[in-house]
This record gives sequence, structure tokens and C-alpha cells, in this order.
Amino acid sequence: MEQRVNIQYSVTIGELEREIARLLELATREIKEIDVDLSTVAPIFSASMLDEVSRARSSMMRADIRLDEVSKLINGYLAHVTSDPKTPEPSLQPPQIDNPEDLQGLKEKLTSFKEQLADLETVNEVPDNL
Repeated sequence: MEQRVNIQYSVTIGELEREIARLLELATREIKEIDVDLSTVAPIFSASMLDEVSRARSSMMRADIRLDEVSKLINGYLAHVTSDPKTPEPSLQPPQIDNPEDLQGLKEKLTSFKEQLADLETVNEVPDNL
């Protein structure tokens, strides 16, 4: 079995239909190449039967992979066109505080927090003589 590698690339919405048609053409070609009549291979318990089964499975797998890619592209497109429009990104501007008393309360909380943090740092200091 051939090793496979996943790649990711982007196309414009306008190019998507052409890309899907290209993948469908590859899948169709691979399906047509599955020209195996396993009923004619004899004997059943033989290396030649095993080779033919393996060849048929590989051909079907290549076609299935292409069809899976097509399915994912179509699902992605349908999800894109049926999704809600993007919400605007939040502003990086600081919130406006209408009431100056709210601002003073925030300042007091921040000062208190800084003092508590400084007290904790003092408690956790290790003396130099240890």
C-alpha cells in the first residue's frame, strides 16, 4: 500500500467548483480502472488470487479517498454558506466608565490587591542568611 500524506491548501470560492470537478474526474477514472473479475481467478487459495484481491482493494481505496475529499469539500462549502455572518471582533478600546464613583471603586480595589500581593511577597521571601 502506498504511503499517503495529508496536505492542506486553499482555493477561492470561485475555484472550488473546478477543484471538486477535478477530484471527481480522478475518482471516476480510478473507479473505471477497477477492472477486476475475481470470479475468473483460480485457484481461490492462491497467491494470484491474493494479488488480485489486493489490487482491487487498492483501486477501490484510491477512489474512496478521492470521494472522501470531495465530500469534505462539499460539506465545508455548505457549512460556509449556511453559517451566520461573522460577528464583528470586539473592540480593543477600554470600556467607558460613565460614573466616576465606579472608577474610584476600581482604583481602591486595585490598590488593595497590590497591597495584598506585596504582603504575600514579603511573607514568602527567604532570608539571605539561610
